[in-house]
Amino acid sequence: MELKEFITEFIDFINNLEIESEYEFYLFGSILKNKRYNDIDILIIYSDFEELKKVKESINTVFYDRLPHLTCLTLNEELELNFIKKTNSRKIKTTHNTGNRCTSSKNTLLNQ
Repeated sequence: MELKEFITEFIDFINNLEIESEYEFYLFGSILKNKRYNDIDILIIYSDFEELKKVKESINTVFYDRLPHLTCLTLNEELELNFIKKTNSRKIKTTHNTGNRCTSSKNTLLNQ
């Protein structure tokens, strides 16, 4: 699967999740560097741990065939570790709470 195809499918999936909290989703690892990759590394920045469990379960269920590896950090943890910069992560999507549906900010990977 091409990177842009995965990102489009992932954004559509996230847009249809019923979530209350704000999230940031990033890609990192071999999928950004190679046409051939074994898994998809996704960083999730979250604020609500209980809701995060549901989000992770949904991602793993829908994208199980692409072997998603999820790394989850709070914003404070990411700032402390500087994970995004160290791994050269690329933002897929930021969600904003607008009731039970999320909306997205500008997608940085598809617009390159």
